[in-house]
Amino acid sequence: MRKTNKRSIGYKTRAEKKKEKNELKRQSKMEKKYLVGLYDDYRVNGSLNTSLIRTSCKLIGTFSTEPNYEMIDIDNGDSCIVKTDGNYSIKVEVWEIPESYVDKIEDVYNYYTFYQEYPQDYKKQTVLTPFGEVTMYFADCLESAGEIVISGDWIEHLNCKKVKSNKKENVL
Repeated sequence: MRKTNKRSIGYKTRAEKKKEKNELKRQSKMEKKYLVGLYDDYRVNGSLNTSLIRTSCKLIGTFSTEPNYEMIDIDNGDSCIVKTDGNYSIKVEVWEIPESYVDKIEDVYNYYTFYQEYPQDYKKQTVLTPFGEVTMYFADCLESAGEIVISGDWIEHLNCKKVKSNKKENVL
């Protein structure tokens, strides 16, 4: 008598996995894409960048803005905000993201699309860049305590802070 092999629940053959992967690729190609300007930990070498790479987002390019902004290091290097009433340029990466990922970006910036009539932590603006119009999120506050990042480059600022703290540890 011949034994029959039953598959366990959730088991997929290679062919089934490949078919599923191809279907996801096909859907992502059909999905509407948006251009978003990111200046913080979402940038390359930032702590949140891996989430962009995993979700089929595509880096379009990098540029520096006109000197109309002010980047502020809040929480001593844990995060930054950018205000639109400053005198400094900021370094921005433009990413093409699928429509399904827009909500995740807005959640990180505490921008709630469904509650636009209530005060928001961030304001959403369209900015003209060398890569076309992109959506960016800026702090919607009057005053903010923290160190101004004069270079406007958040990743460079964090790296300088790490070097300085390492030097202090080596001196002690």
